[in-house]
Amino acid sequence: MTQTGKSVRLYKELNQRIDDEGDAPCRQAPDMFFIDKQDPMGFEKMRTSKALCGTCPLSLLCLEYALEANETHGIWGGTTHNE
Repeated sequence: MTQTGKSVRLYKELNQRIDDEGDAPCRQAPDMFFIDKQDPMGFEKMRTSKALCGTCPLSLLCLEYALEANETHGIWGGTTHNE
């Protein structure tokens, strides 16, 4: 992860909006968005987390943060780091 002024601002905004929304999928099941490569259910969890992101009104802000911060772990805005 790379911290820039913009990434810090986006992260704060994202967290505030998640708090305001109250039912963001990542708030309800955060472990679904950070999958251990050794997890035998990893592919299924990734598929599920991406689908959950598709229902989240914050997915674009989440993706913008992840791109700015160069997040290398987890599902952000419905995508993996490689995507």
